[in-house]
Amino acid sequence: MAVDKVIRDPLWATLVGALVAAMGVSFFVFVQSGEAAPQAAADEQPPYASVSPKSPMSPMIVGGTAVSNGKYPFMVALLDKRKPGGAFQEQFCDGTLIDKDSVLTAAHCVFSNRGIFPSRMKLVVVVGRTALNQNRGQLRSVPLSHRFIHPRYNGNKRGDVYDAAVLKLSRPVKGIKPIKLATAGQNDLEKPGRILTAAGWGSVRSKPQSVEDYPKRMREVSVPVVSDSRAKRAYQSKGLKYLPSLQVAAGKKGKNVCFGDSGGPLFDSGSRTQVGITSYGAGGCGQARYPAVYTEVNSPGIGKWILRTAKR
Repeated sequence: MAVDKVIRDPLWATLVGALVAAMGVSFFVFVQSGEAAPQAAADEQPPYASVSPKSPMSPMIVGGTAVSNGKYPFMVALLDKRKPGGAFQEQFCDGTLIDKDSVLTAAHCVFSNRGIFPSRMKLVVVVGRTALNQNRGQLRSVPLSHRFIHPRYNGNKRGDVYDAAVLKLSRPVKGIKPIKLATAGQNDLEKPGRILTAAGWGSVRSKPQSVEDYPKRMREVSVPVVSDSRAKRAYQSKGLKYLPSLQVAAGKKGKNVCFGDSGGPLFDSGSRTQVGITSYGAGGCGQARYPAVYTEVNSPGIGKWILRTAKR
């Protein structure tokens, strides 16, 4: 099976799909792939977080609902400005504003490995935009020297660990309140059964076939946290890593992130506190057996690095 990273681009999806098939690996990241896709007509098109027609390593929300303008201003869309078209065609991953000039996302969204993710992509982020086809929010560039990947991340193809990156913006964002990050004392947010929210522009179908399966408007979904023991059993059965000290799992049948959602948050909607970073999945989006895996932001080896890097 293939590792599903939630990214969002058609060509990338094709290339990754072929690579995964050749490797026999059963894991996907929620990214959208690299070639520009034709502009979809409707405003309510879904983006996802796995290897799909729109992004190389990000997922999309399956079984969710559309988000109203301004509801989650801390949400960030990562754009590759080398692509023709507007933000809908350029978006490939998600992120969150964690302070006035720092964005948190997944390492696999900006990881350069054998040229799969061009290290010199013209990376721009838009903060505070809900619908990608609307001219709202604040655009900021992210120079190559301002992209920081967790030092222990290595693009592991059997389950990403330390899948976290911090992007330092060219200049601060104004008037937008950042999301809060869960602290070491907030493990209650990860209690099995607790309902958390995931949001993003990922695919709305578990197996996206075209650009029409990706939304222009952000979507959200409420998902229950899954016990570490259950998630570990499920992923180990496929030869994939799941490390309870570094990851948290959430999802249920028919509701989860998907391709194009990579890098986005798993968060408590009441307190606006981020618990995880959308990382990867297996077996397709919204499968009961395989909850999505998120990088745990309050893990000491991850949380301290995020805060230290954001202060640069």
